[in-house]
Amino acid sequence: MPHSAGLRLSEIPFGAAVALAALAAFGASPRPARAAGLLVPSGSPGAPLEIVSHRVGVEIDNGIARTRVEQVFRNRRPEALEAVYRFPVPADATISHLSLWIGGRELTGEVVERARARAVYEEITQSKRDPALLEQASYKLFECRVFPVPGNGEQRVAIEYLQPVELDAGIATYTYPLETRAATGSLVTGELSVTVDLLSEVPLAGVECPSHGERLAAVRIAAGHYRFSHEERGASLDEDLVIRYALEAGETGIDVVADAPADDDGTFLLTLTPGDDIEASVAPLDFIFLLDVSGSMSYEGRIDIAHRALKAFIEGMRPVDRFQVILFNIAPQPLFEKVLPPTDEALGGALRAVAARKPGGGTDLFPALQMALGERTAGRPAAIVLISDGQSNEGTEEHARFVELLRREGGGVRIFTFGVGNEVNRPLLARLAEGTGGLADVVSSTDDIEARAEALRDKVERPVVSDIEIAVEGVEAADIVPAGPYRIFAGGQLRVHGRFKKGGGPARIVASGAVAGEPRTFERAVSLPGPGAGVRRPELARMWAWKTTDALAQKARLEGESEAIRARGVALGVRYGVVGPWTSFLVLESEQQYAQFGIERKNAARREVEEAARRDRRAAAADAARTASSYPTSVPVASTPPADRRPPRPAPEPERPSGVGGGRRSSGGRSWGGGGGGSSGLGLVALLAGAGLVARRLAKRRPLPSRQRTPEK
Repeated sequence: MPHSAGLRLSEIPFGAAVALAALAAFGASPRPARAAGLLVPSGSPGAPLEIVSHRVGVEIDNGIARTRVEQVFRNRRPEALEAVYRFPVPADATISHLSLWIGGRELTGEVVERARARAVYEEITQSKRDPALLEQASYKLFECRVFPVPGNGEQRVAIEYLQPVELDAGIATYTYPLETRAATGSLVTGELSVTVDLLSEVPLAGVECPSHGERLAAVRIAAGHYRFSHEERGASLDEDLVIRYALEAGETGIDVVADAPADDDGTFLLTLTPGDDIEASVAPLDFIFLLDVSGSMSYEGRIDIAHRALKAFIEGMRPVDRFQVILFNIAPQPLFEKVLPPTDEALGGALRAVAARKPGGGTDLFPALQMALGERTAGRPAAIVLISDGQSNEGTEEHARFVELLRREGGGVRIFTFGVGNEVNRPLLARLAEGTGGLADVVSSTDDIEARAEALRDKVERPVVSDIEIAVEGVEAADIVPAGPYRIFAGGQLRVHGRFKKGGGPARIVASGAVAGEPRTFERAVSLPGPGAGVRRPELARMWAWKTTDALAQKARLEGESEAIRARGVALGVRYGVVGPWTSFLVLESEQQYAQFGIERKNAARREVEEAARRDRRAAAADAARTASSYPTSVPVASTPPADRRPPRPAPEPERPSGVGGGRRSSGGRSWGGGGGGSSGLGLVALLAGAGLVARRLAKRRPLPSRQRTPEK
């Protein structure tokens, strides 16, 4: 048999010596170049292999995005070589499929318990018949080890992942990460193409592409179905693709989408979205900004992004607020002796000092956070805003130490993190934020930085619904993740995944919480489907299992890994096709090999079910379009227009049937959040271009106290 290719996919951890040692056994490099899809020769300083083509297909179906990336690489060297395929992990994404082509034949993977997968991998490689092994060690980067890449030949790789689309202030944002830290090797010599299909049962008010603007073509295929595309040759992989679309606002409400297979319990995704009917209280705050000025911030213009974000934050503060700025690398440095009111003199001094500081040195967040906690004034609310790429390489990253510090010295302070770029240490920043009642945000360098900073500041100033508990009445529900109680900030929404007993039936969703300290309850009657009934969305089960696995991993980081946690993680990963700390993707050469090692093709079967359901949904949408005599209509798309530009209101489309969670509600409100179910009266004749969507949505809210400042006396 000819010598076949092998693939190994891993995620490089921060400061995890055991994981790095394990990777080293397979020849991985701990300091990789970064890009969306580079194939780098292993064990040599050579440049990445030539990228012949880079094709991306995205489908966003009511707030859930499925992304497929397929690339072809060329080895121009005469000899075969081993290479590592590197791919940055998008925020909140779970890998659902991995393929490698050998001799024109696609080989697909299966999820296996981690130790067993390694044992099979090693046994087969010893017999010179290389399999493929995908592993996850942490959060940053997936790596696929490919061997051999034929001399003067090509190698084709495909990867798919699922993720919820981020929603903020009624703006849904999808980002495809293309930024690369390594300038060399990031050029696509052939075609770079991206196609995005957007399906929404919630009316849309506008669309923008901050990253590519009018280079992105758009068309309305049918009611609730839009397509965006971008193609070019000789493109550089140094610019993220960011697409944002505005959802029509409404009253606060609950949406539910659900799926019920014929042979298992059902899965649901519940979305609670505060609408424009909720007023939020505003109180004076002390803002303590932690600005990362370490050497890693010099990459990809990150320090400039941080400066812009800080400027947007502090220039929008109210006269009743106060602020302090602490610069940090391996040591913190405050700009002022104490917190100051936001006078023109104080703001100007802070911005000049920040602009004069060049990035350099390592990164140690722990002492900077200690100093920030010491800047608070007793009896006055405070918020710490961390602006960083999360590239810590000094001191500790142990979550337990940070949690203990906040328990001992936090005193009610909330932490908000503004992560910059595709390499952010999301688990740590999320732990700091969520553990203090704050929020973690990650922004692409090609996004509207000022608008995103404005939206985050709005959340700092205006928490909306707190102490939320979710109850499902009428149907037995369990395993809801993440666990409550919950909090929703201004412009945000709450998504929870759960399971319900086989059989489904009528149910009532009750969300109870507090708005400005006053009790508030939101309710919604739904009908959860019976076995095999309704519109199938089997990907919900995979996403629930991934969220549950992520919660188990967080628990293990804080409390230590028990056998019960590990066993639960393995069972979820194998059954639902989730790669995590306790499972791996193993790709073998044939079905006979899977049978030889007793590996059931559960993930392959699950993917077939997901693909069949997806085809059925698309066919139903096409039938509806033909019935309505719909035809494609060109849609203008823009980046950032003048601030005073306002798109006209779109005309409504014909009413469409509602789904599980759809329909305008006389009580309980109507959700306009991504991931929701159907709604009536969908429509636009055409999506109209308009950037600054977040700023316009914020401007529609109840006016905040005047932000005018007076000079310091």
